[in-house]
Amino acid sequence: LSDEEKRKRYDHTGEEGLDSDANDQDLLSHIFGKGRNKPGRPKTKDVVRPIWVTLEELYTGVNRRLPITRKVLDPSGESCKCDACDGKGVAIQVLRMGPMVRQVQQTCEKCSGKGSCHKMQNVREVLEVFVEKG
Repeated sequence: LSDEEKRKRYDHTGEEGLDSDANDQDLLSHIFGKGRNKPGRPKTKDVVRPIWVTLEELYTGVNRRLPITRKVLDPSGESCKCDACDGKGVAIQVLRMGPMVRQVQQTCEKCSGKGSCHKMQNVREVLEVFVEKG
């Protein structure tokens, strides 16, 4: 990075900024903390589960079966309007303090601000996990 311009771009955006197809919108969204807009499925949270192995299995490597249960969308695909917020995505809470009345608008906790609820189904799967030797 002997070129001053490339060094500045690298300091702000990393290796992605050095590509010629990076545009100004990506640069601005990266600087202001919104990251890149990537189409596709949203990333789910990682699940960490302990697996008990012996010391011998750590040295030699082993395959283990790990049963997990996760929630997935019901295959019927039905959705319903949220009862808590009446499909608006926000819940209005009325607080009374003596003669004063205060209304507070918050994101609906039941539907997470989406306004609709999707039926979820618990699915049990068994994963094959390989513990590397060493």
